[in-house]
Amino acid sequence: MIGSVWHNIVLSTFISVYVFLLSLMNNTPQHSFVRALIVFVLAFILTYGVRQLITYILDTRTKSIQRSETENTQEEASVQSEELDDHDEINEVDSSETAEHIRKLMND
Repeated sequence: MIGSVWHNIVLSTFISVYVFLLSLMNNTPQHSFVRALIVFVLAFILTYGVRQLITYILDTRTKSIQRSETENTQEEASVQSEELDDHDEINEVDSSETAEHIRKLMND
C-alpha cells in the first residue's frame, strides 16, 4: 500500500485541527473537541480507503504495462525468427546462383 499510517495521522490531525478551530467559533470548546475527534477518526479511516484505491490503480496499470511489454517482446522474437528463416533461405538461393555463375565462368 502506498504511504504509511503516519500519512493517515498527519492528514487527519490537520483536518481535525481545522474543524476544531472552525467549530470553536460557534460552539463550546468541549463540543468542538468532540466534533474534531469524530472528524479525526473519519478522516483516518477515509485516508486508508484512498490509499488502497491509489495502490489498486497503480498496480493495475503496472501489470498492464508489464503484460503489454511481454507481448511486444514475444512478437518481436517471432518476427526476428521469421526474418532469420527468410534470411537463411535467401542465402541458400544466393549461394546456389553464385555457384552457377562461377561454373559458367570457369567453363567459358
